[in-house]
Amino acid sequence: MITMLKTAKWMLLLLLSVVLVSVCAVVSVSADSDSAQAPQVLTYTYTEDAPTVFPTEIFINIYETLCDIQIDGIGAVWYFNYENVFLSTERWREFSSLVTVRPLSETAAAKEIVDALQGTASYLIDMKDGDSYPGTATVFFEVGDVVDASLSYTIYEYLPNEDGSASLAEVVRSIRPDDDGVISFALTEAHDFLMVQTTAETETALSAYAYVPRIDVAENDFFAGVDLKWIVFFSLIGMAFVVFLIVLLVRRTKKTRVKQSQQKQDTKKRKK
Repeated sequence: MITMLKTAKWMLLLLLSVVLVSVCAVVSVSADSDSAQAPQVLTYTYTEDAPTVFPTEIFINIYETLCDIQIDGIGAVWYFNYENVFLSTERWREFSSLVTVRPLSETAAAKEIVDALQGTASYLIDMKDGDSYPGTATVFFEVGDVVDASLSYTIYEYLPNEDGSASLAEVVRSIRPDDDGVISFALTEAHDFLMVQTTAETETALSAYAYVPRIDVAENDFFAGVDLKWIVFFSLIGMAFVVFLIVLLVRRTKKTRVKQSQQKQDTKKRKK
């Protein structure tokens, strides 16, 4: 009986030890997980007097430190997760951290778009067009001081044309500023953006300016003016003809070899 009690005691102590080790392991894994989910952030602040960001100065050690980068600019904040930074430093170009937001009517935007949006809440997010970023950035635009934060907006990329008109490419639909008057979306390069109150009327009015990619064809291009379906059709016929010739050639070669083999066998039989 005493031996059984001692055995039970040791088994209980062993069980408690296993439970204790398991709890410690879970706590450790949880701590590691929390630290992995919350990487260190290095923050750099820029002013209107010196708004240019030089990526080689602040991103060069990002894969050693594994830190995210935050750029506090003028009118916007850029947040770069270290996993989304381009490995090729040739794509790291300087960019401006200056962003302004103004009512569309106070800008030099294409007149026909301004006229189409009269009476509608619309604004231009003005960035240094053509700037590219060293990776994918989540950009937080501080628009609360200018726009009506109680409305939902659709964001369009504003694409000026050579003739003074403009085209629009939808980026985000029905986005509303948060409590701090901020909207955000991901970018790899800078453009001007149109911020328009989301309504069925504005969508209809702006549909006429939707961006349509165009492929220019040289005047002396052999296929200029030819319907693409006919090009595909005749290409398939040509490929089928080539395959037919190959099959025909293979069968002819095979017949020739069989014939030559038979002739050799006949010659051998005659000699015997």
